[in-house]
Amino acid sequence: MRKFFSFCAFFTALAFLFLSGCASGVPEDTSAEWSDTVPETDSPGFVITAEALGSYFIVRSEEAPDDVVDAVISLRNALANINSDIGIKTDYYKEGFPMFEIGEFEILVGAVEREESIKFQETLKRDDYGYRMVGSKLVISGGNSASTVSAVNRFMREVVKKYSEGDEVFYSESMDYFSPGYYDIMNLTIAGVPVEQYRIVYPERGSLGESDIASMISSRIYESTGYAVKTVSDNLPAEDGVREILVGDTNRYPNSSSSCEPGRSKIVYDGTSIRICGVDSQGLGVAARKLTAPLEEVFSMKSYDLEVSAETTAEYDSSGLSSMSFNVLVSNATAERKARVIQIVRNYMPDTVGFQEVSPDWMTTLTGGLGDVYGYVGQGRDGGTKGEHNPIFYKKSVFNLIESGTRWLSDTPSTVSKYSESSLNRIWTYALLERKSDGTRIMVVNTHFDHKSSVAREKQSLVLSAFLKDYLTYPLIVTGDFNAKSSTTEYSTIIKTGLKDSSYAASPSERVATFTNYGSSNSIIDFVFINPKTIDAKSYRVCNEMINGDYPSDHHPVFVEYSVTG
Repeated sequence: MRKFFSFCAFFTALAFLFLSGCASGVPEDTSAEWSDTVPETDSPGFVITAEALGSYFIVRSEEAPDDVVDAVISLRNALANINSDIGIKTDYYKEGFPMFEIGEFEILVGAVEREESIKFQETLKRDDYGYRMVGSKLVISGGNSASTVSAVNRFMREVVKKYSEGDEVFYSESMDYFSPGYYDIMNLTIAGVPVEQYRIVYPERGSLGESDIASMISSRIYESTGYAVKTVSDNLPAEDGVREILVGDTNRYPNSSSSCEPGRSKIVYDGTSIRICGVDSQGLGVAARKLTAPLEEVFSMKSYDLEVSAETTAEYDSSGLSSMSFNVLVSNATAERKARVIQIVRNYMPDTVGFQEVSPDWMTTLTGGLGDVYGYVGQGRDGGTKGEHNPIFYKKSVFNLIESGTRWLSDTPSTVSKYSESSLNRIWTYALLERKSDGTRIMVVNTHFDHKSSVAREKQSLVLSAFLKDYLTYPLIVTGDFNAKSSTTEYSTIIKTGLKDSSYAASPSERVATFTNYGSSNSIIDFVFINPKTIDAKSYRVCNEMINGDYPSDHHPVFVEYSVTG
């Protein structure tokens, strides 16, 4: 067994200098020495003694989220009371550098780039967790970061705390533990085949957002079952024993969509593959949602079969458009939550999105995660790039931008300003868009009213309404977090312009809470208003599904499908 003595500090510094240009991380704890005590490996059933524990390093992913990093540190501190030689490192690998090589004795926490961890992760659904000896390594993990933390906590409670100084064995295979999660559907089959036998395939060179639609299908299955169906591009060959859900014209069926037309897409099942077919991104999305729609109605089922017919038609209005309003929550912008925000937008792919609480950091996230599909307009409420933005994102393939701007909700809308009653500067952003297909011009407005003062909100509604009245001859969409319910004066002021709340105008429509604050509130304060003289609202939806096991924000996005009538 390798062990560092007096040259440990020198070696670590040398390794750090060498890797500073090629590695994105270094071990948290390079002071721990490799122990001379090698765990016994030739006895029946592998065991770790307290003395042998010093030969181990706790290994976490270099990309581990903060909650897992904290759990790893807590675990190390707890184990150090048993054997202080144990250290921590990431799964970064560099051949020829002992500290960065794959060790024989490791405690792998979470999704770690080690064969033992990968195999264990493949057995887990979202809320499953446990720990297990795999050869000479101990794997502690869950199906996501939260359940990984649960696994670490239980390990510390049931193994570390119960360890007795007089007991020679710290851990043995008899202590392995597994806790299954609970899901709406415990066992899902698709066309009679277990979901675990499927993967979702999209064309590598697709131009209709096929990869996003593949992710949406996977996400809907994941939220119902806890199982993450893999999504891959068609540059990977088909595999024996693996069923495929094919999105668009893949190299398996290059002309799948040839029998479709605008306004009509299809789901085709040939007994082996399920094909999502459509001539445009809207058609593919409609067909994909039709395939997975039954999953949203199923709760507390031990087993459920998602039936698929030989051919199912999914009809839609090919000239229709969609709009979303989404308060992303400026605080607690973890990498996991940012990914959820991007994912839920890409699941629905609205033609326009009005975002609220978008700090400069969030702007970087949104433009980075959506910029391949969307252009955007808007500046910060403190001027330029400063402060929170209310940006409008629009599909570059659908619209040309004609005019845009940001104005302040005050008596001086053209300059950075606010009402004295308002806790913060408040703004609205507007974009005059021209649809490329027919030249139709649409005015989109996005705002965020004050969150503390009803007097401020009433004044802000009057300023906004004065602006809106100049555009009532246009198809007009107004999105926003108004921090006001439909019973308030500020809501009435907007309605008096002639606009209509899309949740009342659309059918189907389900009026449920848009602001939940992760369970501590239950209010409808986010709205999408339309001009009923020029827009027909087709459907209204509050997107209150979880993404990867949690909600993206303390607000749910509001999604409206509509058509232009004048």
